Amino acid sequence: MLDEIVTLKENMNALKDRLKKVAVEKAHLQLIVHLMKEMSAAPGLDNIINNMLKIVMENIGGLNVIIYYKIDEQIYYADVYGNRKRLKQIEDSQVKKVFACGEFIECEHDFSDTKMLTPPFPKAATWVFPLKAGIDVIGVFKMEKLHIGANEYQDQLPVFFNYAALLLKNEILGQTRLQQAYEEIRLTNEKLVREMAEREKIKNALELAHANLEYRVEERTHELSEANAQLRAEITERRQAESLLAASEEKFSKAFSRVADIIGIVRLRDEKYVEANEAFFRLLGYRREEIIEHASREFGLWFSEAERERVYAIFKRDKTFANIEAVWCTKTRLTRVGLLSADWAEIEEEECIIYIWHDITDRKRAEEELRQAHDQLEFKVVERTQKLSTANQKLVAANEKLRRLTIVDGLTGIANRRYFDEYIMREWYRGLRNQTSVALIMADIDFFKSYNDSYGHLKGDDCLKIIASILTEYMKRSTDLAARYGGEEFALVMPDTDLAGAVVVAENIRTGVAAKCFENQKVPGGIVTMSLGVSSLVPCQNLSPLSLIALADEALYSAKQQGRNRVVRACER
Repeated sequence: MLDEIVTLKENMNALKDRLKKVAVEKAHLQLIVHLMKEMSAAPGLDNIINNMLKIVMENIGGLNVIIYYKIDEQIYYADVYGNRKRLKQIEDSQVKKVFACGEFIECEHDFSDTKMLTPPFPKAATWVFPLKAGIDVIGVFKMEKLHIGANEYQDQLPVFFNYAALLLKNEILGQTRLQQAYEEIRLTNEKLVREMAEREKIKNALELAHANLEYRVEERTHELSEANAQLRAEITERRQAESLLAASEEKFSKAFSRVADIIGIVRLRDEKYVEANEAFFRLLGYRREEIIEHASREFGLWFSEAERERVYAIFKRDKTFANIEAVWCTKTRLTRVGLLSADWAEIEEEECIIYIWHDITDRKRAEEELRQAHDQLEFKVVERTQKLSTANQKLVAANEKLRRLTIVDGLTGIANRRYFDEYIMREWYRGLRNQTSVALIMADIDFFKSYNDSYGHLKGDDCLKIIASILTEYMKRSTDLAARYGGEEFALVMPDTDLAGAVVVAENIRTGVAAKCFENQKVPGGIVTMSLGVSSLVPCQNLSPLSLIALADEALYSAKQQGRNRVVRACER
C-alpha cells in the first residue's frame, strides 16, 4: 500500500512538472505567434522591417535591434531607432560571420553594458540570427545587450526568424519585380517623351514651314494680283500700245513661271486650261500639250469628281475661295494633297479662274506618321500595365499557397499545431465576448509506439492519415476544427458546445476508430484504439485557453490510467 502511495506521489509530481513545462512552452509559443502576427500585420518591405524591429525590441528587449538584408547583392542596414542606410561592406565581424556560416551566434559580456545592472543578472548577451529562406541567407538579425539567454527561446526563435526570412524574401522579390516593371515603364515613358518631343519639333518645323509658305503664297498672290491688275490695264490699252502689251506679258510670264506653287488659268465657260506654270508640269508630271486647251476631267487631275464639282460650284457662287484642301493625281496616278485658292479674272474678254495650289502632301504624311506612333505608344503602355497586373495576381496566389503551407500538417492534411494554437485562442475570445462555451477533445492513439515498432513507420503514417480522416468526418460544423497536436496526439476544438455534447462526439470518434479494426497483435484486444479527454468551459477573465487545454489533457491522462480505449470528461476520475 505504501509503495502505491509513493508511486502515486511520483506520478503526481511528474504530472505537475509536465504541466509547468507545457505552460512555459505554451507561453514561449504564444510569444512567437504574437511576434509573427504583429510582424505580418502590414504588407510592404518597409512595414515588415519596421514591425520586426519594433516587436522584437518591445517583447524581447536589448539596447538596440538591427537587421542587415540583401537586395540584388546590395547590403542594407536598419535599426529600431530609425537609422536606414546602404552599406558598401559589412564592418560588424559577428554579422559578417553569420552571413558566411548561416548559424546562430550568442556572445556574453558584462551586464553593466545594458545600463540595467541588478544582482540577478550579472551577464548580458548579444544574439545574431541568420534569416534563411531555404539554404540562402538573405539577412542577419542582431539583438544587442539582452538580459536573457538564448537557451530560453532556442526551440522557438528559429521558427520566428525562418518565418521572418520568408516574409522578407517575398517582399524583396515583390519589390525587385515592381522596381523592374517600374523601370521598364519609366524607360518607355522617357522614350515616349523623347519621341513626342521629336514629333513636336517636326510639327513645329512643319507649322513654321507652312506659315512661311502661306506668307509666300500671300506675297506671291499679292504680286500676282498686282500683275493681273497691270495685265488688265495693258489689255485695255492693247489697241493703243502693242509694244507696251508685249512688255507687260513678258513681265507677267516671268512672275508666273518663278512661283514654286502650281498656278493655273482656266476658262470658266468650258473649264479648259489656258495657261499653267512650270511647277504644274514638274510636280504633276504632265507635258504642256497634255494640259493646255484640255479640261481637268479629261486627264483625270482630280482624285474625286464629286469634289471637283463641289469646288467649281463654290467658285461660281462666290467668285473666290481660299485654302480648300484638294487631292490631285499625278500622271502616274499618285495622289498629292494641296491647299487650293482661286480668284476670278477677265483675260482677253473671257471669264477665267486663276488658282494657286500649295502642296502639303509631306506635311499630311508626317501628321499621319505621328498619329500612328502615338497609337503604338498607347498600346505599349496598356500592354505593360496588363503584364504588371498579371504579375501582381501571381504574387497574391503564391502568398496564399505559402500561408496554407504554414497551417496544414504535411502528413495528415488537417490543421497543424500552429494553426490549432491560433484557432483556439480566437474561439476562446469569441466565447468570452458572447459568453458561449468552448469544448476541447484531446485524443491519443493507444500503444502507437508498439504499432510503429511492429508494423513499420509507413503503416504508422497510414494509420495517422486514416484516423485524421475519421476525426474530420465527425467535425460536422464549419466552426469545428480537427488538428494534429503532436506525434499520435490530436486535438478537436468545438465552439458553442457544452461538455455533454462534446462527450457524445468523443464517444463516436472512439467507436469509429475501433470499428476500423487496425490490427495490433502486441496490445490487448488486438486492434488500434484511442483514449480521449474532454473539457468544456465558458470563458471568463481569470481563465485562458491554457485552462481548457490543461483540463482536457488531465482527462486524457486519466483515460490512459483507467485502461485506455475510453472517453473521460474533465474532473472525472
